Amino acid sequence: MKNLIVSSLAMAAVAVMVSGCTSVQRATPAAPGLVNINLEKGDYTMLASVKGSSTVASYVCGIVQVIDGSKVSILGFKNFEDQYSFQMREPSILDALTLGLFRTVSVEDRAYYKALAATPDADAVIPKAFVKQSSGFPILFVEEEATFTGKALKYKSE
Repeated sequence: MKNLIVSSLAMAAVAVMVSGCTSVQRATPAAPGLVNINLEKGDYTMLASVKGSSTVASYVCGIVQVIDGSKVSILGFKNFEDQYSFQMREPSILDALTLGLFRTVSVEDRAYYKALAATPDADAVIPKAFVKQSSGFPILFVEEEATFTGKALKYKSE
């Protein structure tokens, strides 16, 4: 009887390890409640539709990260120039415990930057849609991909 219980638990553990985890997040962002911009039609120019995507593959609890397929970060040390645009987000518990010393750039920040950089004259991107996909084994390997789409906007100077 004892061997049967141990065998059953071992089989369940193997099934969980082999199955992995996958999730997809789709969103249509809404403007934060505190933003109040009063722009007239003549204050800005609407540019082309833009799209930006970024991927991050994290290995061994995020110690090694491969960003966009070719850039490597080990223990937070990067051998490349990172390009991103910070978006407002809630700080994590790890940020609070380490006083933000180990804050990493999210895949969403890189995707937004790439969407903004797709039109060099743009000052901002009005969000249309956002898709984030995650897959892998939570401790050993996690891959995230984010895609940000919207309309580029250029403010007219006075």
